[in-house]
Amino acid sequence: MKKNNELQCDLRFKVWFEIGGHPVIGDGRLAMLNSIHQNGSIIEAARKMGISYRKIRGALSDMERHIGQPLVKAYRGGEHGGGADLTPAGHQLIDLYTKVKDSFEQDISTHQQEAAVLLKSLLSKNLQPNGKFCPSEQKGITLHEIF
Repeated sequence: MKKNNELQCDLRFKVWFEIGGHPVIGDGRLAMLNSIHQNGSIIEAARKMGISYRKIRGALSDMERHIGQPLVKAYRGGEHGGGADLTPAGHQLIDLYTKVKDSFEQDISTHQQEAAVLLKSLLSKNLQPNGKFCPSEQKGITLHEIF
């Protein structure tokens, strides 16, 4: 929280899409789709990401169920050993999510400085002389009230 005797504050956010209250895509699932696209295989994508094939298949199944169409087309073994490609819907989902997230990131960066100044002002009332944060009911400010 403190660096070079100065309070460091950051404005952070997460973006994900939901359908009917069910998460469809966020950063983790985006990484899965991108890994499948880059590696041409669900199994290889799982290996590269350090997660199980079953986890990727489950996430794909969940996304496809809520979107109502396939996002990945898998090919069984054979002469070339099989593989997987993203469908047009898979590419469209990646593009849409990326555009929305990039837009949020641009908006956040324009407000980062203003938010940091306001947050530092609020938090400085609860800093001890050693720079440690100490929310105090006696000072009339709690983290719950700030956020």
